Amino acid sequence: MRSQIAEAVARWYGGPHVEAFSAGVNPAAAVHPRLAQLMGEIGIPAAGAVPTSLRHRPMAAYDVVVTLCDPERATCPVPPAGPRHISWVIPGPGPGEAAPEALRGLRDAIVARVRALVDELAAGDGPDPARDVRPAPSSPGPA
Repeated sequence: MRSQIAEAVARWYGGPHVEAFSAGVNPAAAVHPRLAQLMGEIGIPAAGAVPTSLRHRPMAAYDVVVTLCDPERATCPVPPAGPRHISWVIPGPGPGEAAPEALRGLRDAIVARVRALVDELAAGDGPDPARDVRPAPSSPGPA
């Protein structure tokens, strides 16, 4: 769920200048049933999210690799040399943590970090990814 939230947020705020894909070491069999609703609450579509294995998304193919990992609960992937690697320790929802408030807190933490990263990348050298970067949704949510 964490990587699918991050993917949706990166696509939304990065617009045509960001290609975002999510994948996991041991992906779930299906997308969390609350993902679409959770993202819809802040005006970001999550349609098309699919749990994907890292075997289908080789990390060396990307400029920036962000890992969302909880090393106490799971194996954290280590990207190969080449892409810029950013590691965010963000625990996923565990048993009993599927309450709406807990999921919103998880979403909001990821949204804040991804928005900051997209802004950082937009301010960097090279093509101007700040063009056409989408404004914040008008729905309530993190700013």
